[in-house]
Amino acid sequence: MKIHVNDNDLGVIRTRFEQYVATFKEAEASHQANISLKREHSLRVCDNILLIGRALGLEDGELRLAEIIALLHDIGRFEQYAQYRTFMDSKSVNHAELGIHIIEKIEILAGMETDLKEMIIRPILYHNRAALPAKETQTCLFFSQLIRDADKLDIWNVTTNYYLQSHGKKNTVIELGLDNREDLSPAVINDLLHHRIVDIKNLNTLNDFKLLQVSWVFDLNFVPTVEETMKRGYLQKMRSVLPDSEEIEEIFAMATDHMHKRIGKEQKGQAFA
Repeated sequence: MKIHVNDNDLGVIRTRFEQYVATFKEAEASHQANISLKREHSLRVCDNILLIGRALGLEDGELRLAEIIALLHDIGRFEQYAQYRTFMDSKSVNHAELGIHIIEKIEILAGMETDLKEMIIRPILYHNRAALPAKETQTCLFFSQLIRDADKLDIWNVTTNYYLQSHGKKNTVIELGLDNREDLSPAVINDLLHHRIVDIKNLNTLNDFKLLQVSWVFDLNFVPTVEETMKRGYLQKMRSVLPDSEEIEEIFAMATDHMHKRIGKEQKGQAFA
């Protein structure tokens, strides 16, 4: 399917996005910083999705569509934070579903054809799900996988920078309000040792949350994302902020081996299951 999204379409949506975000004015600096955090995250996810898309050989129209999805994927976060003072969906509202409501309410996609709107809305709706729906078009699944990969790359960027550079200054929004204790939950360890994405319901500590982010390596869809993850050293950074134990060593050796195998199979021209 040929995707007809031009520079003007993209420019109009960028302008509408910025106008919407500008409506969130917080009197307290820490609250405004968290609004800015999500705006900047959205822009970097745009950079990530273009990096991955170009590596996959996408055409210009496909790249513009991908960039719109990336720009709008977290548009629900601003209202979520304004209302609930958290980015944790379980303590507030599903930010993807809220985002779709906002996209429709403010008509940010006004002027686009219905089929293009659907190609933007559905990947946004799916981007934070534990797994993608089985019954979807290949095009929708492809762009859903693309936004999930691009999103992970920048969440790793934000959180590893925070863990390494916060100098004791806490941001409970980034930490999801979790206790910063040394212990790790057995259910979290078990998920990782079985190559599963950690179930967010099992998080009890900040270290559990760090391990959930490590488990994302098992949910990367494209080899260029794996390569970029390794290039940026995210696993090494995560390892440096977790306690020493045999289980932790095993987890990181397994995660690193998994990524090397992904790249190795791609170089040999093999499919990877």
